[in-house]
Amino acid sequence: MASDKTQANKHMSKLCMEIDNRCVGSSGNRIASNYFKDQLVENGWEIESQQFEAFDWNAENATLEIDDTNLEVNISPYSLGCDVKGELIIVSSIDELEKVDGSGNILCLRDELTKESLMPKSFVFYNPDHHKTLVSLLENSGAKAIVFIVNEKGVHEGGEYPFPIIEDGDFNIPSVFIEEQKGNDLLKYDGHEVR
Repeated sequence: MASDKTQANKHMSKLCMEIDNRCVGSSGNRIASNYFKDQLVENGWEIESQQFEAFDWNAENATLEIDDTNLEVNISPYSLGCDVKGELIIVSSIDELEKVDGSGNILCLRDELTKESLMPKSFVFYNPDHHKTLVSLLENSGAKAIVFIVNEKGVHEGGEYPFPIIEDGDFNIPSVFIEEQKGNDLLKYDGHEVR
């Protein structure tokens, strides 16, 4: 019998290297789920599965245009698409977000607001109050779109970077994300029109 370490490496290789996209609703997610179920059954576990509706999502490219500058950004998984213009408003804290009028503008969040990915708003298993508050403030801001400057010292430190802050098919504002080093170039455009 293979050692526990060999088995763990085999499973991690299968789930993280061979299956490149495990987003909910994707074919990769179904393959990974079936692989996991098969491993449980092979090891004598009884399993039950709950079925639920989920959709797949595909993205192309996104660009943030400011004056003569085009900045490549990452599209938040499951984000709505858009082609909008508005004033760029930089927001660094919950206090600022509570006071800002984002109506018709593009919010750019940074610092304490981008240290961790937010739970999808309909996720019943785990959804802390501070996530619910932030999502509610964003959705009630009136913003046309959101740019997240992902905090390099966030909770994913040592993992995927930049990581999406929003990964939620129910979130109703288009959003993108960018690493902190590139995103800091946006700070000088506070108040400028962006597309």
